[in-house]
Amino acid sequence: MNIQSGITKKDRTIITALNLFISQGIQDTSMAQISKTSGVAVGTIYNHFTSKDHLIEEMYVTLFEDFSKAIKLAVNEALLPLKERFILVLQKSYDFYIEYPNHYHFTYAHYYSSYISKVIKKKAEEYLIEYTKIINEGIEKKIFKEKNVKILLRWIYNNLISLVQLVLCEGVKLSTTKRDSYLLNSWKGIT
Repeated sequence: MNIQSGITKKDRTIITALNLFISQGIQDTSMAQISKTSGVAVGTIYNHFTSKDHLIEEMYVTLFEDFSKAIKLAVNEALLPLKERFILVLQKSYDFYIEYPNHYHFTYAHYYSSYISKVIKKKAEEYLIEYTKIINEGIEKKIFKEKNVKILLRWIYNNLISLVQLVLCEGVKLSTTKRDSYLLNSWKGIT
């Protein structure tokens, strides 16, 4: 989703719905309100999304896609040692959620919700490829103590989310040095 100017009507609908869902809840947000707030005709919205549930699931996947693009390693970054790549991906993840807090709030709040089907969750998790590559390499090289990819992914992600929550929800101020120190603890916890 193009978060900048020049966005498509579909993306404008998703951004508007995301903001409304965060501010007033999914149940209290109608498609008509999304249309009015976004300036996209109801008919056009229904050309992109067959229902509000469809919009929610598309949004969920789109948010993971945005996240994936933000944390993707550049060619020169992909050549760094594993530990440096691990920390860099966590730094990029943290920075993304701090810059786009509604992405964090929605994906975190709805990961276990009934609004998101298992099929959509699985599709969204495919966008965590940078994490998966690093985890698989750490397992293959016998650097990580744990061998279960899903457990490692949850461990790493939950440590990251704890920091994000402290900043976004509790107003804690973290310097870059402090942030990096906490992110390094994720590495230490699995090696």
